[in-house]
Amino acid sequence: MTTQQELARQQNGDVSFRHFHNLKLPCQSRSYGAQKVTEHTYRNAQINRNPEQFAIFQYTFQGIGELLVNGERHKVPEGKAFLIFVPSASVYVQSPDSSLYHFIYISLWGDMAMDIVQRIIEKCGMVLTIRPDSQALEMLCEYFNRVMAAPSSINVYDDAAFSFSFLLTLLKEQEQNVLEWKREMPDRLRNCLACIEQNLADPTLDLRRLADIAKLSIFYFTRLFKKYLFTSPQKYLQARRLFYAAQLLESDYSMPLKVIIAKCGFSNESHFCYLFRKTYGVSPGEYRRQFKFHKQ
Repeated sequence: MTTQQELARQQNGDVSFRHFHNLKLPCQSRSYGAQKVTEHTYRNAQINRNPEQFAIFQYTFQGIGELLVNGERHKVPEGKAFLIFVPSASVYVQSPDSSLYHFIYISLWGDMAMDIVQRIIEKCGMVLTIRPDSQALEMLCEYFNRVMAAPSSINVYDDAAFSFSFLLTLLKEQEQNVLEWKREMPDRLRNCLACIEQNLADPTLDLRRLADIAKLSIFYFTRLFKKYLFTSPQKYLQARRLFYAAQLLESDYSMPLKVIIAKCGFSNESHFCYLFRKTYGVSPGEYRRQFKFHKQ
């Protein structure tokens, strides 16, 4: 472990830079912090927060955290981090299996920051593997130590430059991880993922068809899918359709909801609205209004 990481592990507390926010820079931090949690009372829900969207990156030094998203539980042990948008339908807690949860975090916002975070989540997911030699983690620990030592010495422009460099380095590292992971993925599974992306509008695309494409039984296909994607084929397909719906709501404010529903492979409007609200915490109409408001 590097000296900077050792120093960061010794810290306990946080610093907020919210007074920087009046400048509305395209990429800047909101706060930094590190905590050692020993009691199983640690819980952060991200649904009802500030309507101004931001993101949280939280890396586990020791112990196990858990990220709960859309009813699914993802463990975040030592060597992993999570990256989420706020507000969102997510909760993170200390794992009941862990007597200690020790982590470092940074929260960021700004249009450019949100674009980079979205790209990382799209390509790599919300739970990230951080290698021991990660330059992004080293950068975060080094800057965090500087912030904790003398927060008044940090100016908004230095902070914006660091935030941008940190996110770009994290993006580069995670895309490299995905490239290596995809090289290991069997061709039959890679073909199924391509089929999903090309046929999101087809309501008949289901588990049986995907298993047929892979030339596997439903049982073995599901097992293989979970090994590489960490979720079931049905949940992955549903998540991709809902994400595509969110993209359409963001990109075309005039597109009727019924058209969006059809383009995403849903046949029942009430069921779509239920799933969308469960995933994003708001109705499709409210999601569109919030996104339009923040872009103005």
